[in-house]
Amino acid sequence: MALKFRSVRQTKMTGIVASLLCLTLMPFLAVRAFAQVDDFNDGNDTAWTHQDPVGEGITVPFATFLVENGTYRIASGESPAPGSIGPARGASLQQNVVYNQKLFITVDIKVADPGIEQAIGLLAFVQDNPGLGATSGYSLSFQPASQDLVLNKIVNEVPERLGAADLVGVAGDCVRLVFIAENGFITGALFSGDDLINPIALLASTDTTYTSGTAGIFVYSDTDDASGPVDATYDNYRANALTVPPLSLSSTVGGGFQLSWPDWAVHYAPSTRTDLRALPWLEIPKSEFLRDQSRFSWVVDPPEIPRAFFRLGRRQF
Repeated sequence: MALKFRSVRQTKMTGIVASLLCLTLMPFLAVRAFAQVDDFNDGNDTAWTHQDPVGEGITVPFATFLVENGTYRIASGESPAPGSIGPARGASLQQNVVYNQKLFITVDIKVADPGIEQAIGLLAFVQDNPGLGATSGYSLSFQPASQDLVLNKIVNEVPERLGAADLVGVAGDCVRLVFIAENGFITGALFSGDDLINPIALLASTDTTYTSGTAGIFVYSDTDDASGPVDATYDNYRANALTVPPLSLSSTVGGGFQLSWPDWAVHYAPSTRTDLRALPWLEIPKSEFLRDQSRFSWVVDPPEIPRAFFRLGRRQF
């Protein structure tokens, strides 16, 4: 049965700014930024547990799991028995960390053939003993062929749709998926690899069926008759319990400074105010962000230094 997933210039003011930033950042830098991270540059997937439901059904390995060229690939041919064991599919989980209530996951997806009808994405709050007819949790998936983003609740491998968004012209050669769960409120986002500031699509839902579990990645054939193959490539997987990312400070040539933070943290943005007693913090417009390699940054010129209080805060999409 087919299941559809559809060099620092020292001045009195800059010294005050740096001191304040240090005081503000100490709680953030004292924690570990990630529970789990893998860019697959080590050439192995030893931290991952393979899930091969079709292989379970036919009692021989079916899906392939391969680390190559700094990416992770999950693929298989057509299911040999779609009517009884379902379509081609595969998943890989990092089961050494169990998350509770709060979970952030992101992964980059590279689609070699956008014509393959498949759902490629993230698994969240996966319950114990996943496998053939037994995997439960949440999924967020990108379907390049049908051009949609789908958020599902999964009960024993059966999906129940919590939200979906139609897409237009998303090639999928490099996209980023982001899943965020916090006390029952779930957000899913899709970004282009070229623009990690403005999401292509957003989904939101409230569901408390699963509030703890593990996380990982998956691919699932999305053809009407469950007869298609799957082939998905992943990179830059990261998961944590909504940990605040580290914020860095460096000087600029003109006597100002630059704030920067990692580009995986698409759900955070810098904010500022002139008085620590005043509320609220003013979020910096995303149009002022820059991105260089794997970091976002925001440059503060000398005339702006008197508004010297800055922090990273949860971004409102």
